[in-house]
Amino acid sequence: MPIGRIMRFPRIAVCRKRRARGIETGILEPCFHASGIPWHPPERSAPVIDAGETFYVSFLESKVGLIGIASTEKGIVRLTFPLRSEGSFEATLRGEYHAPRLVGDGGKNGEAARQISRYLDGGLREFDLPLDLRGSPFRRRVLAAVRAIPYGRTASYGEIARIAGSPGGARAVGQAVGANPIPLVIPCHRVIGASGALVGFGLGIPMKRRLLELERSAG
Repeated sequence: MPIGRIMRFPRIAVCRKRRARGIETGILEPCFHASGIPWHPPERSAPVIDAGETFYVSFLESKVGLIGIASTEKGIVRLTFPLRSEGSFEATLRGEYHAPRLVGDGGKNGEAARQISRYLDGGLREFDLPLDLRGSPFRRRVLAAVRAIPYGRTASYGEIARIAGSPGGARAVGQAVGANPIPLVIPCHRVIGASGALVGFGLGIPMKRRLLELERSAG
């Protein structure tokens, strides 16, 4: 059984459900299965963006719980798990991004869902997805350095600080990593303390350990 089963929703029921939450869905396409068969969403302060910006939202049921994926025309902007509900993810998007226009993804997030499923199944070592990263130049350098940590390897906050051009800035790196809006794709679970301890993971140390063990066993 595939570990990243896409949730199957009746098309009409999903439209009604999302209208009831005040989401402008537009026209929703049929679902995609994780295998590719058609189916059918920071820095701590919210980035300043156009309030009319459209976010394409989808949900993936996986081994690590319900995952919310949000993308823009540029790429993936937010990925969150495990979710309590779809509504909690929608509330997060509105709160962090100044109430963007949320719509069904119409299959736009299908490739992201497929790659996430393959990763969690131990079959993908590197994501190849366009991202819509926001924030200060420092934050982007930090996340770029984190994204470059090889599969199955780890790096300390101090090492990431040096790569990002801020030696001695481990604390600031910790804040930027802690606000990572796209975990898994930007593998912040691979960042550890100077002593090798598993510290500072917003999704909890048990999840951090689980992801690292997954990579070690697959490698």
